[in-house]
Formats: sequence, structure tokens, C-alpha cells
Amino acid sequence: MIVILLPFILCLSLFAQPQSAQRLERDIVPEEFIKARPVKSSAARRERVRYRRVSAGSAGMSRTAPATQLGLTIWRLRRATAAEVGERIIVHEEGGVVEWIPERVEAGRPLRIGEKIRISFESQQAGYLYVINREQYADGRLGEPSLIFPTTLTRNGDNQVAAGRLIEIPAQEDHPNFFTMVRSRMDQTGEQLIALITPQPLTELTIGAEPLKLTDELVTKWEQAWGATAAMFERANVGGKTWTRGEREAGATPGLERLRLSSIEINHVNDELVAALRDTPTAAKHLHVPLQSGDDGVLNAMRRRYTAATYLRRLEPLADEFNLTSDVIVGFPAEDETAFANTLHTVERAGLTKVHVFPYSPRPGTVTERDDPVPPQAKRERGARLRALSHELELSRWRTKVGREDVVLVDRPGRGYGDDYSPFFVDAPVGELVRVRAESVTDEGIHAVAA
Repeated sequence: MIVILLPFILCLSLFAQPQSAQRLERDIVPEEFIKARPVKSSAARRERVRYRRVSAGSAGMSRTAPATQLGLTIWRLRRATAAEVGERIIVHEEGGVVEWIPERVEAGRPLRIGEKIRISFESQQAGYLYVINREQYADGRLGEPSLIFPTTLTRNGDNQVAAGRLIEIPAQEDHPNFFTMVRSRMDQTGEQLIALITPQPLTELTIGAEPLKLTDELVTKWEQAWGATAAMFERANVGGKTWTRGEREAGATPGLERLRLSSIEINHVNDELVAALRDTPTAAKHLHVPLQSGDDGVLNAMRRRYTAATYLRRLEPLADEFNLTSDVIVGFPAEDETAFANTLHTVERAGLTKVHVFPYSPRPGTVTERDDPVPPQAKRERGARLRALSHELELSRWRTKVGREDVVLVDRPGRGYGDDYSPFFVDAPVGELVRVRAESVTDEGIHAVAA
């Protein structure tokens, strides 16, 4: 049995920890990592990287007994500017979608309260990763231990690691996909992280959505059983270096071949999101963007913070390339025939291909709970007209696919969805991504055969 248990310290900026004056440098070839990584070239195997020692302990680098190694990178996120180039990570915030650039944090560099950070690990062996957090105080004491990874909300609870493969915490597609540095009390000076990699899952732990409180006795037992003298080395001259494409791709969830965004508000559709979707090979070419109404008067009565023109302008860069679907409410108290005609016009101009239609009904606690002037028959008639338009737009997009190839995710017997979430009928194994050629279109979807 091989178990790794190593501590790392994150310092808070108001109470920086003093750095050791010892800054020994040496050449290190992380042979076990290199053996486990995918081979790119013979030159890569001979690469020697300059490292400096940043903590005391036995380096354990003898050729006869190579040390167990664990790679760790801490990234701080800073807002990207329009003029900058390089890899970005998309963060969903209350004000919309924001691009951040991850930068490597140098050992000993204090982190500011409120900073967003991400962590990536690389192990030389397969196993299961556990990360324990303890607050550190000015008098040297540590707070109670808390298991911050895995949780069911981070990487869907998957803490399995493969040799030579990066595992990012949180994952790029998690929400949120970062940790925030906070201080719980005035004498807190930092955070201690303990990384534990085991060959088998720890069955005594029950993982949930929130970090799991651990007992001092349990952590002490682990330290006594698996702890060892360790030294920490840092790759020289990489502090402040930004995320590379290779690092982004290496940290992506292994085996993830299709990623689809769920419903997103129109005010969150911006240039950064569009660029990220186009730059992410696994991202489905589909967005569901609720419209609710295509009339400005109705939108204002609904207290929506956009106009029909804004909706059209933000979706224009995605026209034709993306399959755009939406939600619309018909029969809202402010909607007359002219307003409904504006909705039909906006749906068509936006290039929407599927509209989910909902008839308005009063809801308790809203400003319109006693206001329902549109007759039920008018709601039904408008809903039928909008669904008919939606279906024609849908069929029009499907017909453009006939004779062309697509990749379909088969999610049930005989059926699945293409890259842009168009429905396909195809005879293929459930759960597989299959390349198909579209042959015909019916009212239900696209009929295809394996290409």
C-alpha cells in the first residue's frame, strides 16, 4: 500500500508568514511523472527543469530510492482585459459571465482576502485524492480539520486520480469553479492544506454537498500511519506565469466529450461567452435563451432588464452557427394583438428554432396576481400560432442537415441529439457518441444512419 500525506500552507496577505532564507536550487527530473504522462516526443523525456527548495526536510532524491512525488499548482484568478491574449477560465457571476486569467502563485506569496484561487494536482500513481483544510492562527494553533475535497458539488464527487494526469479542484465546469480566500477570525494567518492520496477510497467517510468536518483524532491517526518527512521544491521562475492551452486541456475532465450549457439569460450572452464556446471543442453548439416576449412594452411590464433589440443584437453573432431555443409567455396582461405580433417577428428574426410556449396564469405575490385580462381562448390561439412558427423554423434548420454528417449522443434506444442538440433517430448503442449521416426529416426529428 502506498499513501501520500503532504501539508501545504496558504498565507493570508494581512498576516504573511516569514519565508526561509534557504533557497537552494537543483536540477530535478520528475521521472515518475514523465513515465506516466502521454509521450509527446523523445526530447520531452530528457527535459531538465530548474527547481528551488522552499521548505526544510529530507529531499529524498537518491537514485537508489526515488522519492514519492506530488505535483501541486495554486492559481490565482485575475480579471482578463480585452487586450490580453492567453487562456481564460469562464466564471458565472451575478452580473454575467466573466473571463479570468489564472496565474501561478509563487511559494510564500501571500494571498489577499477575497482572491479567487484554483488548485491542480498531479500524482505519479493512481489512487484517490482527499484534501483537508485547517485554519492557521497567529499563536501557531490550527483550527478543526475539514475535508474540502471530495464533495458532491465538486467534480461530481469524483476524486479518482490517474498517474501523470492533472486533477483540478474545482473542475473547469464546476459552479463555482474557484475557491475564495476568506478569514473567519482576526488572528487567522493562513490555511493549511493536507493532500492525501490513497490506493482505495476511504470507506469511513460519507461525502456530501458541503465540506465534511473531521475529528482531530482521525487526522492524527492518518498522520501517524502515513505521514513522512517531506521537502518542497518549486519550479524556478514560474511565479506569475499564466495558464497555457496545454495546461487547460490537461486539466479538463478526462473523457468529457460533450458539454452543453443549460438555460442562460440574454444579459449573460456576451463576446467572452461566445468566444469561449467557439474555443471549446466539447461545447455543444446550442443555447437556450429565454425571450418571454418580443414586445418592449410587455417586457417592461414583466420588469425584464432587456429590450427586444438587445435580445436580437446579442444573439446575432450566433445566428446559423448555433441552434437557439427559447421560452415565451403568451397572454401576459400587457399583451395585445400588436404586442403578440411583435413577439412573432422577434422569434423569427432571432433565428430561434424551438420555442417552449407557456400561457400566462396569475401567481400569488406578484404585481399582476389579480390582473388577467386576456381571455383563455386568445391565449390558446396565440400559443398555437407561436408553436406553428416554432415548428416551421425547427424543420427548416433540420432540413439543412440532410446529406451532412453529425456526431450524435445516443441517450435512449434509437434516439439521440446532435452537436447542436437537434434530435436524431439512429440505430446505435445507448451512451455512445456516433458519427452519422442525415438522410431525411420528419415532424419528430432527423433520420440518420451510421457514417
